[in-house]
Amino acid sequence: MSNIISKAITDAVEFAVIAHKDQFRKDDRPFIIHPLSVGFILSSMGYSELVIIAGILHDVVEDTHYTEEDIKERFGERVAQLVMGVTEDKSVLDWSERKKLYLEHLKTAEDEVKAISAADLLDNRRAILKGLKIGTDIWINFNATPEMIMKNSEERLEILASLDNEITKELKLIIDEINGILKV
Repeated sequence: MSNIISKAITDAVEFAVIAHKDQFRKDDRPFIIHPLSVGFILSSMGYSELVIIAGILHDVVEDTHYTEEDIKERFGERVAQLVMGVTEDKSVLDWSERKKLYLEHLKTAEDEVKAISAADLLDNRRAILKGLKIGTDIWINFNATPEMIMKNSEERLEILASLDNEITKELKLIIDEINGILKV
C-alpha cells in the first residue's frame, strides 16, 4: 500500500465518524479516537487495506445502530466478516458471559480477526494507562470491576499469545507491545 490514504480508508473514516457521532469512551475521549487508533495500529503493522478498514469499523455494529448489512453494503462482504469477527454479542446481557463467549470465539478466529482484536486491546490498554497516569478515575464508567476488566484483558492476551507458533510477525509485534502495558 502506498503512503497515500486510499479513498476506501477515507470512506471508512467518514462512516465511522458519522456512526460514532456524540459517543464518548469510558475515559471521556470522543469515541472516534479509538477506532481510528486501531486502524493506525493495523496500518503501521502493514496489514491490508481491508483489515485496516475493518479495524476502523470494528465497533460500529457493536456500539451503534448500524448493522452488519450496512457494513456489507458500503464496504463489502470481507470487511463485514472481519467486523463481525470482533463484534461482541450484545444480546448476551451479562458482561462476564459476553466476554467469555468472545474469548472462546477468538481461540479459533482467523489471523486478521486476531490482529484487529489485538490492536483493539492495545489501544484499550493505552487508554487505561493514560487515564491512570493523569489521575482519572478510569474505572468508574465501566460495568465491571477493575479486577474483572484486567482479568479479561489478560485472558484475551493469553489467547492471542498462545497462538505464538501460528501467528504472523505483525501480530506478534502487537502482542509484544501489549505485554509491556499494564501487566497484572
